[in-house]
Amino acid sequence: MLGSTNLTGSVEFVVLGTTIEGQPFSLPNDWAMEEDWVDHLCDMLTTKGLDGRAIYSEFFRPAIIGGVRSIVVQSQIRDLHPGAFERISQFVSENRLKVRIGRSGKPTQVASERRDPSRA
Repeated sequence: MLGSTNLTGSVEFVVLGTTIEGQPFSLPNDWAMEEDWVDHLCDMLTTKGLDGRAIYSEFFRPAIIGGVRSIVVQSQIRDLHPGAFERISQFVSENRLKVRIGRSGKPTQVASERRDPSRA
């Protein structure tokens, strides 16, 4: 379970940038970091390339779904990185975010996506 979503048998799930009340989600103005919530969660398992750009983990992928900033998460993170899964669960619960099951079947393969460190 993640929030009220049963993840049993799913290969991926989506954390939507919308609260369960239907409001767009953003971090509070007094948030200690300049990044947005998607970058904050994706950075948990991000590495840096030689060029200084962030290389997203195969387990997290930023996405825009229906015009809403979201994160697609591979369900296997529960077993392979339980601390990261716990942090996602806590973040979802604290901020009352919507979660839904992602695609079924094999997880979506993601090439090494990079984020330019000079972009905000």
